[in-house]
Amino acid sequence: MWPDFVGIYHRVLRNDLEQVLTPLAHQGQLAEFAEAWADYRTAASVHTAMEEGLENSGGGGIDLLNHWYEASANAPFSLSFLEEHGREEEAQRLVTVALAQGHNDLLHALGAYRQVAEAHMDHEEAVLRPLVEQLPPPSASLFSRWCLTAGAASDGFEHFVAHGVASFATLGSQGSSPERAIAEFLHSLQSGCSEAQWTVIHATARAAAYGPIWSSVMAEMSVLQELGAA
Repeated sequence: MWPDFVGIYHRVLRNDLEQVLTPLAHQGQLAEFAEAWADYRTAASVHTAMEEGLENSGGGGIDLLNHWYEASANAPFSLSFLEEHGREEEAQRLVTVALAQGHNDLLHALGAYRQVAEAHMDHEEAVLRPLVEQLPPPSASLFSRWCLTAGAASDGFEHFVAHGVASFATLGSQGSSPERAIAEFLHSLQSGCSEAQWTVIHATARAAAYGPIWSSVMAEMSVLQELGAA
């Protein structure tokens, strides 16, 4: 199955771009933007590691797909996505540079970055999802484990989890309640992680979810677990 935490996290990144970073930039709140931008970049770097892999961390999703489809017409996709990651990193760098140059430069750089980032996410969703869904067991579950293993080995993995949970708790997710969005995110992580990894993820998520919402998140997770077992 498609490792939902990869696709679900696109919702978090879009929340950041649309509802946090762009308004702060337009309002000229540069100090607040700088803090939010640092949070975004850390989370996005873990997301990228899940796709590209890290040395000695089991590889990432792109490596597995490249291996599986290397003899097919789909093989060239891996180079395309790595090139897109490179363009996105350069566009991120330009936003950071523009932040020190003032409001107008920041607006221009952020607008350019959003175009690159959103096109990349759209491309991943259009191409990677069908490829993963075509993988037979156990390769599909292996894809999920490879993504998660690389992410968990990255600096900032706990931030990645907390940032995603806090985003959904605060901003919600199109088509889902905050509780449901958090539950879907955590359930997808739990499905691909070890018991030790889940202990860290659970504690991190609970701390980020703001007390009153947590019981509802756990109730939603129970529903998802029952559906998965059916």
